[in-house]
Amino acid sequence: CFGSDSHSSHWNVTITDESADGKGILSVSAEDNSRLVGINIANGKLILEKGTIHVENTSTSQSSSSTAVMVSGNSEFVQTDGIIEVLSAANAYAVHVSANAKADINKADITATTTGGSTAYGVFAEGNTTIGDANITAASSTTNAVGVYSTGTTVINNAIVTALPGTTNGYAVSAVQGTCTLNGGKFSAKFPSAKVDVNQTDGELIVNGGYFVFLKDLQGYVSEDYTVYDVDANDAAYSEGFRFFVDSFDAGIDVAKINDTSYPTLKEALSAANSGDTVILTNNCRLSDNV
Repeated sequence: CFGSDSHSSHWNVTITDESADGKGILSVSAEDNSRLVGINIANGKLILEKGTIHVENTSTSQSSSSTAVMVSGNSEFVQTDGIIEVLSAANAYAVHVSANAKADINKADITATTTGGSTAYGVFAEGNTTIGDANITAASSTTNAVGVYSTGTTVINNAIVTALPGTTNGYAVSAVQGTCTLNGGKFSAKFPSAKVDVNQTDGELIVNGGYFVFLKDLQGYVSEDYTVYDVDANDAAYSEGFRFFVDSFDAGIDVAKINDTSYPTLKEALSAANSGDTVILTNNCRLSDNV
């Protein structure tokens, strides 16, 4: 535990991995613990640069819970690399960001798994949370690989977020409360009864980009100027099971400009370019044939 909720000073701690094989592990385990927490950031800032945080609780109680990294109070968690994994008989949370805390998770590999059912969260976000270029996986009878709660704001940029096979209910991303924005990535709920990848209840879910397996309800979350498209069979994501993607390839949206003149397609901009001109991309675009 770094700091204390009642302690006035803040701790600033960095965890890195300088082991010879680059496989250093900080491991916390228990056989019968009703509430196991690997690292509790109670008042301060923790930076995970490298290495693995592994938490395992073999308690058979369905009321038990295990958390690898708990970010509480007014604390901050920054992950620039590394692995976080939690294995529990019940109720597993890899990263829990409480309401007044914040987290910035990048280039991370995060896994939450239960062996006896209950719930699993890769990231349980109550406070403001940013996730970029991360691989987040959760597996349990009820799974939200990323769950957004309270009044916090969560932004996901180009992450791979997966609810694994074997689960019976859940979503890759669920905005229960607060606001969640998806800016690209791959989102999939891979269990037998799955019909949607992302879900909104009392929260707000905004989709600005990304690949998805299911179309159901997806269009209701797509923000203005973005559209749902079918994944082309030649796209590598197609072989991974993704069938829909969201992007701003809408007709009527200018995607390039030369000086002060804008163009709705890159092909038109390149056709209009003269020697020495600079073509500036102003939005996402795609080419369907040679130019």
